[in-house]
Amino acid sequence: MSEIEKLITKGNIENIDCKNQEEFFNKVNEELKRLDYVESSFLDAIKDREKKFPTGLQTNKYCIALNHVDSCHVKVNALFIYKLKNKILYKRMDNPAEELPVSYVFVLLIKDHDLQVKAISGLCRLFTNDEFMDPLSKFSSKQDLLDFIKRKEEQKQ
Repeated sequence: MSEIEKLITKGNIENIDCKNQEEFFNKVNEELKRLDYVESSFLDAIKDREKKFPTGLQTNKYCIALNHVDSCHVKVNALFIYKLKNKILYKRMDNPAEELPVSYVFVLLIKDHDLQVKAISGLCRLFTNDEFMDPLSKFSSKQDLLDFIKRKEEQKQ
């Protein structure tokens, strides 16, 4: 099982309805605290990191965001993929003066710092792969997503 699959297994893929980034962060924080996946410092950390290091990214066809925080704010390694009912604005990571209407937010929780670089690298490969991104909106569960990834890996062999 790949590192990304392990992270998805601990995380989830779900729809979320938010008016803006602030509401999104608050809802995600509530969920992750309820699951005991993050420290009480997580909400401030994710907001601060987004202000200092924007995470909006324009891929081939999609605008996404990759939120993550320092490992001291995380208890469990996991990946949560949020499909936004209404797009919300994120500043571009490569040009913070510009905002992107984001459809998907990937929240990467990494307790182990060494894993963070591998995970971000693996996710960037997925973001730029239309075969992964195109069907993302159709997945209704993390098992659907894991089955899809497994089929794609088997096709490569």
